[in-house]
Amino acid sequence: MKNLFKEAHKLTKEMVKKYGDVDYKAQFAVCLSYLANNNEEEVTFSTIEEAAKKYCENCSYNGVNGWYVDYSINNWIKGSYNRTYIEIREYRKGTLRSIKKCGYWDNNTNEYVAFDRYSKVLNLLEVA
Repeated sequence: MKNLFKEAHKLTKEMVKKYGDVDYKAQFAVCLSYLANNNEEEVTFSTIEEAAKKYCENCSYNGVNGWYVDYSINNWIKGSYNRTYIEIREYRKGTLRSIKKCGYWDNNTNEYVAFDRYSKVLNLLEVA
């Protein structure tokens, strides 16, 4: 989202520079809307899994002082629900130290849900 705003400001500045008498706020809204509609890429389970791998690889303390970061995928089916939960697990010297929940992939609707009412969730699409 942050990169989207930077790109919209960049396009708006180019338009103001090129055409001169342009309302900056209105042009920024137009550029932001244009980039938001054209920047959407299809999210699949493989992109979520790649984002989890990338997060684990880029973790600053992975491999330092015995720390190890890995991701876990758990399939859960109950009634009409069919979900795949994703977690980031942090180990130190072979002992599990913390678990970060990353939401779930809904296998029925094929969408990523990074929300939980009761706990903090790490959104892999924003982090990676």
